[in-house]
Amino acid sequence: MAVKSSHSRRASRSKRIVVATPTGRRVIRPSEVAWIAADDYYAAVHVGTRRYLVRESLTSLARRLGSSMFIRVHRSAIVNLDYVRELRMLAWGGLVMLADGTAVRVSRRRRESLRSALKLIHHSPTK
Repeated sequence: MAVKSSHSRRASRSKRIVVATPTGRRVIRPSEVAWIAADDYYAAVHVGTRRYLVRESLTSLARRLGSSMFIRVHRSAIVNLDYVRELRMLAWGGLVMLADGTAVRVSRRRRESLRSALKLIHHSPTK
């Protein structure tokens, strides 16, 4: 049985998002997050049908969560690549359609990096 090093446990924990709830705090694993939107001085973390506010910038969250799972698609949005079902290309950028039907705007500037990331996922070998 493999034992996780303390470094990998710390790295895994640092990716979790802790949010305030009416009854205390909730720890959210990155795999639970469908997308994150900028909301004034907060970030709105979308988990299922719930939306949680955290006082952290999108840049900080994107860096902390990692580029292998999340990608910035607009200055105001980050999406979890596992939740992307469709990319609709439009003249002004595009839309990412998520598994729950949510449409997230994609800027022209970030459209190609999203296409590349989706191609990498599509072409990666299955386990």
